[in-house]
Amino acid sequence: MAEETPITGPSRIKFKGIFSLERWYRLMYDLFVTLGYEINEKKHKEKHKGPTSEMEIIWDCEKKVDDYTVFYIKVEILIQGHKRVKVQKEGVDIEANSGEIDAVFRCSLVTDYENRWETHPILKFLKGVYDKYLYRATFEFYRDKIYEEMYTVQNEVKAFFNLSRFM
Repeated sequence: MAEETPITGPSRIKFKGIFSLERWYRLMYDLFVTLGYEINEKKHKEKHKGPTSEMEIIWDCEKKVDDYTVFYIKVEILIQGHKRVKVQKEGVDIEANSGEIDAVFRCSLVTDYENRWETHPILKFLKGVYDKYLYRATFEFYRDKIYEEMYTVQNEVKAFFNLSRFM
């Protein structure tokens, strides 16, 4: 069975104000695609509550790094009080969005994602030896790599919202 090892717990970005939902959504999508992730949108739900709406979006982002390992980043987005507004930017009226965004990021490493080592008891034993002695340095390298990629995405999102970034 594939083993999922959590790398970071929930890491959260909160923003309340005026923004462009389309540009922000495109930025997130492009960042993950540029880093080599496949994005599976598990949920996209919108509820209208009078003049405002609430959105819930869940992305499962996967990146196969070798035949044994997959990077997995889960993004849960909740947008509350969303409404379209008109704002003036440099003397020109533009359409924008207003609301509160709460984005939660979790990342993990998944090993033996194709269950190749689970078909026979001897292979299962060898998998334990492989993970403990031979794969340890590679695992540490991949752990640092996915951690760096997740925080790259978060820093770009924070830069988009003009929030302080973790360097």
